[in-house]
Amino acid sequence: MGSGPVCKCTDHSQWRVLDRNCNYSAFNGGHKTWSSYSGMLCLACRCPWRSKSAYVRSTPDISPEEKAKWMKG
Repeated sequence: MGSGPVCKCTDHSQWRVLDRNCNYSAFNGGHKTWSSYSGMLCLACRCPWRSKSAYVRSTPDISPEEKAKWMKG
């Protein structure tokens, strides 16, 4: 997941944090390492992105149920 396009939905209540303050870079063997960026996801349009904006702090983490549904497609 790159830091590509950010969700354009107006309902930000559908935004979730997939991976808070970390990454899983191939450069470190895919291990979880700290990052100032967090992986984000919009449940409405399914757009993933990475951000270190202030809104990340007030965005809830994705629940296990939401993540399972997102992974199914």
